[in-house]
Amino acid sequence: MKKEQKWLILLALIFACGCGTTAPTVSPTTLSSLTPHPTFTPVHLAATRQPTSTPATPPPTVSPMPSPTLLPLFPLNGYVMLFVRDGNLYFQNGANAPVEVTQVGKASYTYVLSNDNQKLVLYSPHSSDFFNDGYSINTDGTQERPLFPGGWPEKNLLWGTQLGVVEFIPGTQQLIFSTHLCEAYDNPISCVSSIYLSDTNNGEVKKLADLGFSGPLEHENFLVSPNGKMVAVMTTSSVDIVGMDGREIRYNILSYKPNTPEIIFPSLAWLPDSSGLIIGLPTTIFKSMAYDYVSASTIWRYLISSNIAVQIPFDPPPPLDTFQVSPDGKWIVYGALGYNPEVYLGNLANGHTQIFGEVNQGHFTWGPDSKHFIADSAGYVLGAIDTPILVPAMEFLSWVDGNHFLWAGVNNKLRMAEIEAGGLKIYDLGIDMDSESGLLIRPK
Repeated sequence: MKKEQKWLILLALIFACGCGTTAPTVSPTTLSSLTPHPTFTPVHLAATRQPTSTPATPPPTVSPMPSPTLLPLFPLNGYVMLFVRDGNLYFQNGANAPVEVTQVGKASYTYVLSNDNQKLVLYSPHSSDFFNDGYSINTDGTQERPLFPGGWPEKNLLWGTQLGVVEFIPGTQQLIFSTHLCEAYDNPISCVSSIYLSDTNNGEVKKLADLGFSGPLEHENFLVSPNGKMVAVMTTSSVDIVGMDGREIRYNILSYKPNTPEIIFPSLAWLPDSSGLIIGLPTTIFKSMAYDYVSASTIWRYLISSNIAVQIPFDPPPPLDTFQVSPDGKWIVYGALGYNPEVYLGNLANGHTQIFGEVNQGHFTWGPDSKHFIADSAGYVLGAIDTPILVPAMEFLSWVDGNHFLWAGVNNKLRMAEIEAGGLKIYDLGIDMDSESGLLIRPK
């Protein structure tokens, strides 16, 4: 064969196979480019489910973790932080130097900070010694005061009563707390509960309401309204609303009969303006591939002014204890139960749902912006209401604000993750999670 013919054949084979060409790159979608909340559509009873296959547009990516020595320090301007170092509790206001509040040693306290960042409560929940070691103190280290007046428990509570949740009433330095008297101290399955108010400035304590039977000790059945003026109380058959003066505002809202013989309570979320509640009643069944007779909830919107509740249709119904309502009262996320791994995002205005990926045995936490949520499964993933994909969120600990969350980084260092274009930006907080504890960080 002639040389010219051989070269022509070789060139033809090269062009035919496309050897040496480079595939085009696809730029990632960024979280910062998310569009505003979608416009609500008319009521749509049937669920709209997006396919569970990988979307055509790739998800945001998490940038590789830099060396710990290269991480920038998170700027604390606009934030306050509580942390423990060498057995001392410190409060830091913005970029100011930390102030030593009190010595805590190795005690295992729960810390509660008032909205004005002026008052702090330390207590041990579900402890037989909570009457003795709980106290309040100013964040500048002054005015330390026992949480309960001397002799008050013995005069007002039966022996064996345990402390439940302690919270500041929004906008005040007044506390609300629950107590539980259980059938057996070492097996607290059946408990009777009450709620009390306590003034951290003068130590006065008064009973607000008896809640009656409350099930297991870990179950809390009250929820304070955002405006701090009301308390919603859950019972085994209805919901009540009580004022801070102890008077009933609404009684026996949405009485119901549970769908199984087991003890089940409703789930509550206040509307952000305190005008009403989103209520989940355990009155239906979730068709699970893994379990029989899984309790599920019908979802209702209740308004105090009209004393009327309207059901919001969701298909499928949210499995009990898996759903979470967004802080703005517009969205619900649920699902990820056993062999039903789908994560559903539901619109509380019309019952419209769509699938946002899949996780296994998930638990959900909304960000304060009502736009982002975390799904906690074998790992953590981050979702956003207008981007139906889930992206890695590393070792999520807790939300700080709508754009930041605490993250357990490498080498036992506490980190701050910032949602930004292209994924997550990681900051150092200068806190070691072994010898020091990052107890709380939040916007001022």
